[in-house]
Amino acid sequence: MKVCDCNMSKSEKLTDESLWSGSREDCCSNRSIVCAEWLELRLQRLRSGSGALQMFQNTDSFNNQLKVQHGRNMRQHCALKHGIFKEFLAEFLGTFVLVLFGCGSVAQTVLSRNTLGEPLTVHIGFSVGLMMAVYVAGGVSDAFMDFTSGILSVTGINATGHIFASYPARHLSVLGGFIDQVVGTGMLVLCILAIIDGGNIGAPKGVEPLAIGLIIMAIGVSMGLNCGYPLNPARDLGPRLFTAVAGWGMEVFSTGGYWWWIPVAGPMVGGVVAAVLYFLLIELHHPHDEDEKAHEVEEEEEEEEEDDDDSSLKDKYEMIAMS
Repeated sequence: MKVCDCNMSKSEKLTDESLWSGSREDCCSNRSIVCAEWLELRLQRLRSGSGALQMFQNTDSFNNQLKVQHGRNMRQHCALKHGIFKEFLAEFLGTFVLVLFGCGSVAQTVLSRNTLGEPLTVHIGFSVGLMMAVYVAGGVSDAFMDFTSGILSVTGINATGHIFASYPARHLSVLGGFIDQVVGTGMLVLCILAIIDGGNIGAPKGVEPLAIGLIIMAIGVSMGLNCGYPLNPARDLGPRLFTAVAGWGMEVFSTGGYWWWIPVAGPMVGGVVAAVLYFLLIELHHPHDEDEKAHEVEEEEEEEEEDDDDSSLKDKYEMIAMS
């Protein structure tokens, strides 16, 4: 192929749309001859196009970097710095999940007059609620007013206060309720300590919440007759305060011989007693790593002493042989 000598200037070629579109009809009449300036202009166009594409990619990457940086800055400004506040928020949300599922199961059983629930469904509600609360870490509809006829009561056939907080059965005394909460909470803490104890069999990682939920299920089906199973001051005292200001009045504290303090003090005593018992009877007797390390060090020292004795005997034998 030959290169033509057309009379069009380079500036004219730059402004010619036909050149940019890839045609060289206005540049050379003979298509068998390649115009050198036309090839140069096409090359410039390709370079400018790749530059624009690269600029677009760089701009897109820059925008993504800005978004990432903005997200980091937002995290730095909004994230809490103090651990106590983080724990407070986690406990708040976890307790909300527990009370929502647990009290919701009670509400469905009470308001439907046992047609849409029974004690077993309440146990399941609290067990799953606790399990999900651990994973999270984890209202009253119009039917409520139809059930109570607008009267909020703690005792009687239409009582609804026990939806939110625990109240003793008629056969239960204050002392019996206290013992009930000490034993129930003690069993809960004892089993949890066994689950998370590294020196014991324990539970696989990630399955601990499920195991704790099953513990609540066992406590509910075996010890839920007396007063339910509050087992936690946060689970009982908070909802009781809510009912006191939401319309049930101070009766929520005076009912059952001022029962309200039993689910607060009993679990605290039971938790401490269970922790002490588990430590004295189980954890204290685990083989400690320090004792094992000390035993290994003693064995190594004994081996080194034996090696030194053997080497000294060899040296004496060699000296005798040389003499």
